[in-house]
Amino acid sequence: MKCRGIYKNPNGKLVVIDAHIHDNKIINLEISGDFFAYPEEAIDDLENQLKDLHLSDLERALIEKSSNIVFIGLGVDDIIRAIREMKCVEETLS
Repeated sequence: MKCRGIYKNPNGKLVVIDAHIHDNKIINLEISGDFFAYPEEAIDDLENQLKDLHLSDLERALIEKSSNIVFIGLGVDDIIRAIREMKCVEETLS
């Protein structure tokens, strides 16, 4: 199923989570929005590290794996909030 979570923090910065999930397992996850992260490749690396995780492990893994990332404009808590806001729809064949 395809899922999307959107959260705008009190400072007005937006974070968007797009995920493809099958049997409660993350197949693909994309983190985007109007923020920066350092080092530059940090978000791509983080997305790759979160693949194949069970949904129940996602928040813990996100906290652990983002400990060396500097976010500008938002924090890990904002990303977690977007994950909690995810709404999912079943994929259908056309």
